[in-house]
Amino acid sequence: MPVRTKHAMKGKQGCVTFLTIIDSCVARKQAHQPLGRLRSTRVRQQVAGLRRVCHPNVVEYYACLEQHGRTHVYMEPWGESVRSLMGTGGHGAELVRPFLIDVLHGVQALHEHGMTHGDIKPANVVYQDGIHKLCDCDDPSTITANYMSPERGRAWPDTSFDRSSDVYSVGMSAVEVLTGLVPYEEFDSATLVFFQVCTGQMPRAVEATAGLDALAVSAITRLLVPAHDSVTDCLPRFRASLVQLFQTEACQSGPHLCATVEEE
Repeated sequence: MPVRTKHAMKGKQGCVTFLTIIDSCVARKQAHQPLGRLRSTRVRQQVAGLRRVCHPNVVEYYACLEQHGRTHVYMEPWGESVRSLMGTGGHGAELVRPFLIDVLHGVQALHEHGMTHGDIKPANVVYQDGIHKLCDCDDPSTITANYMSPERGRAWPDTSFDRSSDVYSVGMSAVEVLTGLVPYEEFDSATLVFFQVCTGQMPRAVEATAGLDALAVSAITRLLVPAHDSVTDCLPRFRASLVQLFQTEACQSGPHLCATVEEE
């Protein structure tokens, strides 16, 4: 079977290689180091679940194979990450609205299949064919402190968490897309970032949303509330309300958005 390597992308945890197998292009993800038996098992189970998720806002997963002691995850290829696009100055109100709608739709699809992402951030959202897709969904034990919820940070190193953590991470990611500022970038230590998150201190980037797109900021504010908030439980209705408000521009302030969601 002819296999040709097109190009590879390297990250902190591993690398993704884009391959052409016969006439089809696939992406293969491999960690830099062996995952270990427990984590490898979790990844295989996660990929098995992801194969049942057929949704336009979630990258399609094909298989998870053990090869030469390494775990290889095969999935559909993708375009640029939102983080990469922002590196060229792409951020603001015109981008955060479709980002919120698409990513919340992808999160909803995962949750409806009993799954969580665990590490939602602009680097793990790709923009392809005019839509945003969640990627890097295969290992929910990974975490980036800048985007994680306070309750998940306080539970560390317990890697189990509920759906509300994903919702919070969408909100914090949207803050970055709107402002162009990485949450907690004012701190030069990962330990300090972790402490700020666990104690519920909001980053400077959240303050920078003041005076920007009022409707988007209203939605973000709702996503960044404590875990017990009703948004997680009524995510489909929240997203539907958001779509309607974005389309009609009938409301420009937070209280109206809250009222619309609660009335449904």
